Amino acid sequence: MKASKSSFELEGHNTKQIIIFIAIIVALIVCFIPLILPFFKNLLTDYLNAEVFNNGEWLPLIKDDKKGQLFLTNPYFFWAVDIYRKSASETRIWLNPGLSLLIPSLIIDFGCAILITTLLPQKIGVMRHKIEREIIKAIEMITYNKFGEYSDINRGQIYNEVMNLDLRYIREMAHDYSISAEDLRVLYKAIIWSHSSFFKKMINIGDGINIYMRYYFTSKYSNIVLGLVYVGAAVLIIIVGLRGLKFIPPTHPTAVLLALGLEFTLLIIYAVTLMFARSEDENDIGEQIHTSEATLLGSDFGSSKEIENLLRVFLKKKSS
Repeated sequence: MKASKSSFELEGHNTKQIIIFIAIIVALIVCFIPLILPFFKNLLTDYLNAEVFNNGEWLPLIKDDKKGQLFLTNPYFFWAVDIYRKSASETRIWLNPGLSLLIPSLIIDFGCAILITTLLPQKIGVMRHKIEREIIKAIEMITYNKFGEYSDINRGQIYNEVMNLDLRYIREMAHDYSISAEDLRVLYKAIIWSHSSFFKKMINIGDGINIYMRYYFTSKYSNIVLGLVYVGAAVLIIIVGLRGLKFIPPTHPTAVLLALGLEFTLLIIYAVTLMFARSEDENDIGEQIHTSEATLLGSDFGSSKEIENLLRVFLKKKSS
């Protein structure tokens, strides 16, 4: 059985997994920046009718200011951009593209690293490790719900039952396991995904990531993500306010672009969190099941007071 290890054995990550994950992010940053900067340059050229100077030119701060101080342009951190050329609104702005695109590029690189480590073997893949851990945790939870204890035999039985689940009877099985039908469906797809070939794993990668997002990330970090969205909005309001008060000159929009990129990125993360989160009805499924079981127990054996009286009579007769 693949789930022979307990969830406690999969709690932490080994050094190899962390090193590989960081190495992938660094490699993606090195590869991604040379790709995104030309795209950003073409965007300025096409939509703002701009001319970009970023190859080490010495240029004045204001266009056609021959007596002003000269500044050296840089391909990554200091661009001079003449926008709206040959018009009455032509002006020169100064951008730091590396800083402006820092947060979106980091999130994209981080997301790609997650996808890559999902497909790697568990021993070296951080995300694959997390997925296998959540599968085992879910199996252990169902085992305890059904048998009232943990054991390798019971866990193996539940694991095989879920892996060979007939989706036509998923609601009955979910009630028997004391979980929601959708949670059971996600667990089933994750187990099937973990046994698939590499090609199928790549096609159905969402089935693996879904169980981690649903069972762990959304329940633990959704409030943190929402809080960060508000922080990003606060930063954006402050930056835009400073821009309106002329503390940030219109010829230096890097701070505004950075704030916009921060808020955009946080909203995307929050949207992804909402897509994978449980609905309110599913969050109440455990309470509904336990309530229904308590109701059945009460209807079969009477109220708790009646049960207490019966036990007292039984104990008296036993002692006599």
